Amino acid sequence: NVSVTISAHRLWFGGSASTKREIKVKYKATCAIAVMVYRIGAEVIGLDASLIPDGNRAALMILYNHASQASKRRLIREQSKGRVTLFLNLESLWGEFPAGFNESYTAPLAYFKGRCRYCYHHMINYWFRRWMNTEMISQLHLLMRLDSDSFLTGQWLRDPFQEMERAKAVYYANDLMYESPRVAINLRNTTLAYIRKHNIKPANSKLFQEKIMNPHDELVGMFFNNFQIMDVRFFQKKEVQEWMEYIDQSYGVYLHRWGDAPLMSITVALFANPEQLLIRDQTVMPYQHESDGWRKFYRIVNSIKQFFKLN
Repeated sequence: NVSVTISAHRLWFGGSASTKREIKVKYKATCAIAVMVYRIGAEVIGLDASLIPDGNRAALMILYNHASQASKRRLIREQSKGRVTLFLNLESLWGEFPAGFNESYTAPLAYFKGRCRYCYHHMINYWFRRWMNTEMISQLHLLMRLDSDSFLTGQWLRDPFQEMERAKAVYYANDLMYESPRVAINLRNTTLAYIRKHNIKPANSKLFQEKIMNPHDELVGMFFNNFQIMDVRFFQKKEVQEWMEYIDQSYGVYLHRWGDAPLMSITVALFANPEQLLIRDQTVMPYQHESDGWRKFYRIVNSIKQFFKLN
């Protein structure tokens, strides 16, 4: 079932200093596991992808944004336990803004202090709309995204890629959470305006109306996408790309720090049918993320608020 070629390039120096030739290394795959880091270091090495029972058919793809030491890359390859490991430099990502955006604006909630004002926003924009156009990713069928602070806490009992293929699903979702209100300013109104303008009926209306954009709920619901598996071809579809371009040109990611989690969740609810969605089962695919706690806090607060509204 292997049908897609991923190409990586390196330079080999031999003989005199002026002699060089390019070696093209090909790896064939239909799926990959992608982890983005700012600097390749110990945080990536702790991810044990051997707990995923896919027979190592998915490549481990490290997306990095800073010069890395060859010794650290070798250590990651050694600890990947037979899984093909590729390294993709995304350093140019940190200079890419939406067309017409004024970079002199103050970046809201700029994490990554001491690196660049908009680093976190660029990361969001990448995982919302740029990832499927990355050369090494655009040819794939399925891409799993894991964060550098993601932890597989036990052996997974199912091959998630095989599940996606059997179900003909386009999105494998994580836990349903709520976004922090301070980074969802005007997101609801912007989304509803697009739906009205283009006369869109959400493909998964139950998910959209009851979980993501519940009119009786102040918070925006979302799948916590530090784990997610995406059908690349689905997200490359014309109607999906038009919606993503609309969000990009609204500058909401850069002006209000809209997250890729609510944006991806809205996208799935708008364009994917219910049967095209799978949701991770913690008992079958045990997983933990470093920042799960505060997301659950918002879910508890919202439940309390709804209780008092109904009583």
